[in-house]
This record gives sequence, C-alpha cells and structure tokens, in this order.
Amino acid sequence: MATLQKIFEPVLRDLGMDPSSGLINDAKQRLIDYVNEVVGEINLTAKWNILKTQGTITLLTSQDTYILAADCDVNRILGEELYIPSEDKVIIKKDDPFFAEQLNIGEANLPNYWRPLGVNASSVSQIQFYPSVSSTYNNKTVTYYYIKKLLELSNNTDTTPHQEELIRVGIKAKYFEYDDDFSRADRYTQRFNQLLRRAMAQNHGSRQFTPRYK
Repeated sequence: MATLQKIFEPVLRDLGMDPSSGLINDAKQRLIDYVNEVVGEINLTAKWNILKTQGTITLLTSQDTYILAADCDVNRILGEELYIPSEDKVIIKKDDPFFAEQLNIGEANLPNYWRPLGVNASSVSQIQFYPSVSSTYNNKTVTYYYIKKLLELSNNTDTTPHQEELIRVGIKAKYFEYDDDFSRADRYTQRFNQLLRRAMAQNHGSRQFTPRYK
C-alpha cells in the first residue's frame, strides 16, 4: 500500500520543489490536505472491494444494544443484513416505527431484526437487536460485511489502499485550481476522472462479495 510520503513527494518534485527542504512546509501541508480530500472523494464513488471487511458481534444474555467495528459506518453494511452462522439465521434491518411497536412486547429470544442506534461516546456506530438475547443464545457470534472507513493520513508512514497514481493526479488538479491555474487544473481533473472510471470498471462491485445467506 502507498504511504503518504510516497504519494506527495513525487508531486512536490513535479512542481519544482525539494521535498527535503524546510522552506516548503506550507506546500507540503496543502498536499497532505488534498490527499485526504481525494481519498475521501474516491471512497464515495463506489463500494471498493479493497475496503470490504468482515465484522463480528458476540451476543450477550438480555442485551439488545451493541457497537460495530470502530471503522464501520452503519450505513455501509453490505446488504443491510447480519448473520448468525451457528443458527443459519439472517438478521434483517427494520425501521424505527417497527421497533417502537416490538419493544413494547419485550420478548427475549434469538434476534430477528436490527436497526441503527446512533453512536456511543467514542463516536462508534451502535445497533439494536430485537428480540433481546435469551440465555440460550449467549455468546453466539453475529457476522456482517461492511465498507470500512479510512482514517485521515497525517504521518509520512500512514498508508492508503488506493492507487497512488490516481491520488497524485487528483491532488495536482486541486493544487492548480487553488493557484488559479485553471488550464492545468482542468487537464488534471479530466485525467483524474479517466483514471477513476478505469479503477471503478476494474472493481468487481459489492454484489459478488455480499454473503449469500439462506
């Protein structure tokens, strides 16, 4: 995977700057900001196979609220389904009105449904199951697949799974746009879009990765 340093140093050289010089710290920081902007834009364009990950939850008696993996956005769970392998059981997403009605019943059993439930104090996504877990299913494992969130790059050794060539072209477009060099900005923007379309065409898509539960 490409490191932050490997991404921006060639761009500095292309722009006629010495990456080892302490006189260009402002330019370095601008490029680092652009790297994170470009990576964020790339992430929004597709459900990239390279970001697809499996998460697990351990069920506990009488508990109905659980946290997801720290790098999981609840809105990017593939298929909006969770699975209990030992029971061959799919847990289906339902809306808030459905849960409000069901929670009045107060049943405990094997969960059939789930819904998003905001985030905890650490800003990690939470979900709620219904029914809550009965003692029969204590310590059962729930699995799910999701598109993981990427942390911002800040240290030279931080890495991203996206192709460095694509990111470099994107940050050059932003650099020239900021400097009002719109001719070169347009040229690099067009090149970025071409490379992005090519990368998306090579991406297999989420459907092939989504588990085919019974």
